[in-house]
Amino acid sequence: MKDLLIALFALSILYMHRKPSKELYAALKSPGLNVFYKEIPGLKKTCESFMRGDYDFTELNEPLKEFYLRYKALPSSRLPIANLLSGFVTWFKTDSPPGFTKMEKASASPAFPDWVRNGFIKDVGSQSTLTKKLQVVVKRLGGPENSVGFKDQEQADKAKAKNPELYKEFLHLRREFNDVWKSFMSNFVRKSGRPTASYPDLLEAFRAAKITHGLPTGFEGRVDANGQWYTSEDKLVSPPPQVSMFPTVKMNPNYKDGDEQWYYVAVATDGSLGKYGRTTEAVRKNVQEKFAKVRDFMGKVDGMRKKWLSHVMRYDGSVEAAASVVLELLYQTHARVGGSSTETFGMSVLLVKHYKPDQGGFVLQYAGKDAVATKHVYKAIDPVSKKVVEIVAKMAKGKSPKDPLFTFEVNGRPKKMGPAIVNAMFRKCGAPEGVTVHKLRTYHGTKLFEEQMEKVFVKYKTLKSPQDAMNILNTMAVEVGKALNHVRTTKDGSTKVTPATALSAYIDHSSQIAFFQHYGMPLPRHLQKGHI
Repeated sequence: MKDLLIALFALSILYMHRKPSKELYAALKSPGLNVFYKEIPGLKKTCESFMRGDYDFTELNEPLKEFYLRYKALPSSRLPIANLLSGFVTWFKTDSPPGFTKMEKASASPAFPDWVRNGFIKDVGSQSTLTKKLQVVVKRLGGPENSVGFKDQEQADKAKAKNPELYKEFLHLRREFNDVWKSFMSNFVRKSGRPTASYPDLLEAFRAAKITHGLPTGFEGRVDANGQWYTSEDKLVSPPPQVSMFPTVKMNPNYKDGDEQWYYVAVATDGSLGKYGRTTEAVRKNVQEKFAKVRDFMGKVDGMRKKWLSHVMRYDGSVEAAASVVLELLYQTHARVGGSSTETFGMSVLLVKHYKPDQGGFVLQYAGKDAVATKHVYKAIDPVSKKVVEIVAKMAKGKSPKDPLFTFEVNGRPKKMGPAIVNAMFRKCGAPEGVTVHKLRTYHGTKLFEEQMEKVFVKYKTLKSPQDAMNILNTMAVEVGKALNHVRTTKDGSTKVTPATALSAYIDHSSQIAFFQHYGMPLPRHLQKGHI
């Protein structure tokens, strides 16, 4: 496949620049293309015509499109390759800008020779005229004086509401303004002779050329032509943070090549720390290890639950019994265990004010992680739940609203519960090494997903396309998100459930892969490894 992609790049570069070279001709005559001549009628003829100076894609257009459609439908297909093929197909036929963008981005891959990257070096415009126009428009929209943008999203939203048409003009100018520094960055890397270039050197080049850019400062690694970040040893790391929120980053002085610890951390305008950036290799390894532990843990949950239920059913006020009550509530509600925050809560640190007796049970209502409103309605429907309702009512009795709800007795005096105590009991009940009580959420997420998946298998014997499979996967992931109360707060303060976090953090990847394999569909990007 690599020989075919390189040959298609050679055709593209010859068509754009009309400057033949030994490298380009060698790519078009590669023996590796022989296997594709039958699959793509017209490929051999097109390569030969280009070497004669006849730059015409007519014979190749439809056969390449059919090849792309066949490849995309293969279970073994890889999304980056399918996207690149799609780019070639649309650009060869219509000079489509989106198709060209796909080609241009993929050309930066270290999988391709230098001449591929160099073939996409382009002219860089000027920001001076755009700067003046932007300053005028921003001022008219109520933004800062002599500025090419707004200080935050709230100010931008007000500008949009004030004059939607003028705001559209602002967005158009801003895109052109950003295209200048992005093109400069792309050329800088492509001309370096390597797939990546020094990030500090790039920032210095921006300064020398008097080009305003939209990249954070402080990063000391490397960068590719698309702006993706790498370590000094060219290992891909997490994407750059949004500069409007995190204008700088701080490097980890203790990082060593191959470490699984963080490589950089984003720093907000107020100095607070944001997302930690790690190598994608470390992130992937952590995810694989996490789900391997959870998969092992899933077979032990029933036995562990029997142990903590034995303490619940013979409740004596001890720390083991109280922690076991919290474990059972975590098991049944899929809630978070909680932490040290005094404004948001998890199960183990709830206060009496979060508890309300209800007919046949109780209600727990509180602000959870990220201040998301959380509510659990717990009913006494069997001996275990009846016992839990009885114990929690006893714990709450005689306490003030701000007292901790879950407590245990030491020498006749109440002591408050906490996540460390709950985790200690979790381990005592048989949790494998490295598995915390938080993994109960992953356990339930995966279990719920697999239950839904079995129903989908019954309902749909076959699926028409990878997109149908992805739509169903997202629907199931949303249901998992709802069950775990994992929601995202939007700009207007409302909340919504998104599938991304459930797919990455709460549903075992092997279960997701099994879903696609069942229907013979290619894996989506988040389940594939590596790049082109």
